[in-house]
Amino acid sequence: MTGRVSSRAGTPPPEEPHMLNRAVSIMKKITTDDQRILAHATALRQIAASIREQARNMRDVVRAERGRRERLEAYFTYWREIVPDWPKDWIYGEGEEGQLRTERLPSPQLTTEGRAAKRKHCT
Repeated sequence: MTGRVSSRAGTPPPEEPHMLNRAVSIMKKITTDDQRILAHATALRQIAASIREQARNMRDVVRAERGRRERLEAYFTYWREIVPDWPKDWIYGEGEEGQLRTERLPSPQLTTEGRAAKRKHCT
């Protein structure tokens, strides 16, 4: 034994000053590295939030484009070219007295459920 007596049995004696300075410098380096990593992580979180927002916006655009594409596909599935010179009686039909009918037929009215379904399909 070197003559140093610990205040408690089994407790190591105090370290030399140069070893304490070494420990402090190691802790400073670790703290500096941690702060640098924290700043980098914060920047990455901000970038991730921006990319998440862009992804949400892109999903909305893709959904809208998909709806447009599906409507165009449905349209072109049944599309046929029609001869442009139809006789007018095909379009309007003849009235009771041999005159062309010009009254408008009532337009179909959508129910509340029909409007909601149409809105959902168009978005």
